[in-house]
Amino acid sequence: VRGPAKSRISRPNNRASERASERANERTDERTNERTNERTNERTSGRTNERTNERTNERTNERANERADERTNERTNERTNERTNERKNERTNERKNERTNERGNERTSERMTGQRPID
Repeated sequence: VRGPAKSRISRPNNRASERASERANERTDERTNERTNERTNERTSGRTNERTNERTNERTNERANERADERTNERTNERTNERTNERKNERTNERKNERTNERGNERTSERMTGQRPID
């Protein structure tokens, strides 16, 4: 009598424990999926951040290069202007010297001949 009663009792217990195991497995799977999704999101957002940082760095570098180019151009222009001014000054001084020499020659000629030259 004991045998059959025992087996009848164990069957519902087995089914109950199977259901409990299934539920536990489902919860475990859910937690695993959550963790997997979290890791995936972290990797995805990490890659997104990397791309964003790359684009930001590119724009920053472009701006820095533009500023550097502007400063270089300014310095180049300053040097060009300085050289241009030096050349102008040289030509001006040459003309002054020529006029001074001409006047000196005129005076010398006056002393030598006693007359002013005719222009």
